[in-house]
Amino acid sequence: MKWQISYSESDFYKGKNCKNTFDYICKSKWSSNQLLLLSQPKSGKTHLAHIWKKRKNALFINPNIKFTDQPIIIDEVDKLLNHSWTMNTYFYAKAKSIPTLWISNKNISEWTAPYDIISRFESMPKVKFNDLTEQSAIPIVQKQFRDFGLHASRKLAAYLLQKISLNYESIHSSIIQIHNNCLLTQSALTMQIIRDTIC
Repeated sequence: MKWQISYSESDFYKGKNCKNTFDYICKSKWSSNQLLLLSQPKSGKTHLAHIWKKRKNALFINPNIKFTDQPIIIDEVDKLLNHSWTMNTYFYAKAKSIPTLWISNKNISEWTAPYDIISRFESMPKVKFNDLTEQSAIPIVQKQFRDFGLHASRKLAAYLLQKISLNYESIHSSIIQIHNNCLLTQSALTMQIIRDTIC
């Protein structure tokens, strides 16, 4: 079974690590028209942005896409900081009071850009997903296995988390490897499959 990419709201995991962020972005009135979403890769930022996109009729934009005055989303802004388009978009959206969701895989302290650019984003309201704990990560692991059509008990999910780094990207890549091994060996998901794949 291939990875099933779904950006539907029903498929978004609203666990303890991300519920407050989901509620603020999708249900609250922002304190500013500009909002910065920061979190690790594979944490669900783009999924959440797609939910907001549907609710607000927003548009994902980049330097190759022209936009009107509808709400906009700029993904991976940390890769666009030295592009003149980025600040032109920032000033235009601010002047027109266009709701704008900026997304970054990196914290601002890790950005490489002139201070006058970084300072604009430092003063912007920010939201992020909470750091993972083993307990909060278990249902995320279970959900990602379900996306591949695999059932993982809490015990199996906890076992995997003991073997990998506790971050979203590591969880995602490990589950892909395990899924591929299940296909290769025509096996169900077991502790032995996880052990053979990861260890």
